[in-house]
Amino acid sequence: MSKNVLVREFMVTQVVTLSPDMDICSAMRLLLHHHISGAPVVDAEHRVVGILSEKDCLRVFANEAYFQEAVARVSDYMSRKVVTVGPEDELFHVAGLLLEHTF
Repeated sequence: MSKNVLVREFMVTQVVTLSPDMDICSAMRLLLHHHISGAPVVDAEHRVVGILSEKDCLRVFANEAYFQEAVARVSDYMSRKVVTVGPEDELFHVAGLLLEHTF
């Protein structure tokens, strides 16, 4: 019988979070500083309202280069559809979610 591998065995507990009102360039610098590919966006009550990923940051670069847009906020670029898992979920379940969705 194989052991069920759980999310808690691999997850980090000190999570870098972003605010929806944060300047997008500051948020991208924070991701680079921490060497992470994305971070949850949380409201004042620490509820997850979105996620800012590398893909979202690429849109910032593309829009800036093409449209020469002014400074924007995290909420302008974050993905609002967020799928979460809990520490007791099995990694096979997480792998299924990654295959099912296009993150």
